[in-house]
Amino acid sequence: MSFNDSLPAYFGSFIGYLIGVLTGLIMVPLALHFQALFKKVSIYSAGFTSGMLCTMVAGICRMFGFDIELRAIVSKGSNLPLVIMMVSLSLLMIGYGLAMAVKRKRLNMRAIWSHSGKIEYDILRESGVYNTMINMGLMGLLLMSYVSMLGVNLNGPIAGAMFCVIGFSACGAHVFNALPLFAGVLLANTMNIYAMTETVTVTAAIFAMMLCAVTNAYGWKGGMIVGFIHTSMVLNIDVLHGGLNLYNNGFSGGLVAMMIIPLLDFFSQIADTSIFKRKKQSGGKEKVTYQATSKE
Repeated sequence: MSFNDSLPAYFGSFIGYLIGVLTGLIMVPLALHFQALFKKVSIYSAGFTSGMLCTMVAGICRMFGFDIELRAIVSKGSNLPLVIMMVSLSLLMIGYGLAMAVKRKRLNMRAIWSHSGKIEYDILRESGVYNTMINMGLMGLLLMSYVSMLGVNLNGPIAGAMFCVIGFSACGAHVFNALPLFAGVLLANTMNIYAMTETVTVTAAIFAMMLCAVTNAYGWKGGMIVGFIHTSMVLNIDVLHGGLNLYNNGFSGGLVAMMIIPLLDFFSQIADTSIFKRKKQSGGKEKVTYQATSKE
């Protein structure tokens, strides 16, 4: 709004800064409310909140004839320095965290790998800074392995996405709950019409780690499902907000969680309350018995 050609510079700047102040004012209460909609399984709840706000603003702008063009400007030619930086940073965190954890006898990665992955828990406080650093470094190497496997050249958005995921690895994302999500993303990428090496496709795969809590709660199958659906959503959802929301993946992840979590709960209840269940009888024989699925 500040640099809109349809408005005078002074008026556009005033409107733009006013919208910025109002957005910052209402972001916190809205983000806290939206977390309850997807049971806090999406780490990037602020991204979903900003997506909802930007969708509303984009609709208002289009109603008054303002044209919002999607932008796709990325840097090129900095692959080697970025690769060296990301790998060095990951190895540095792993090496320092491992050395200090062993020295102080606080090495306990199992506590991190058994974490729920929900945003409400802080593994930095619960598992210690050194174990958390090891986990962040391992996630960095995992992301670099994925990018290298595809032969993608690093640029600003991809490196920024990797830094974001590494940072949020202090909130529950780790290698074991991330792998099913990657599997779902890879499955979607092999079936869709988009190139796997495009920036938007690579960042979609990286940011899918926001839904790591789904893997912890529903197993690897749940992780694959949300990874697959997130890919299809994020590649098309920017039409809603016109690119005004930089956290496009956070918006998509929140919508996926809102739609898929109730279904996963529903099918889990069906599996747990099956009509026919086998019960072992004395003598080693099994008998099929009927059990009511509703409250008596």
